[in-house]
Amino acid sequence: PGCRELVDDGYNGYMIKQKDSGDLIDKLNKFVLLPFEQKKQMGINGRKFVEKKYDRSIVVNTYIEDIERFS
Repeated sequence: PGCRELVDDGYNGYMIKQKDSGDLIDKLNKFVLLPFEQKKQMGINGRKFVEKKYDRSIVVNTYIEDIERFS
């Protein structure tokens, strides 16, 4: 569950095994131990990814295409 399509493991976040609290703890520790610049870069990577894939014009055009296709 969640937004797995938004996460590139290790690039802009970490994938966590479903219902695995040990994996969650491991990933949180891994993130906490990252140097500040790597944390910052991970955030920048996430922002770029979302802007590229989910820009307003892309989303609106997709809806318009779907509406036209099913009208």
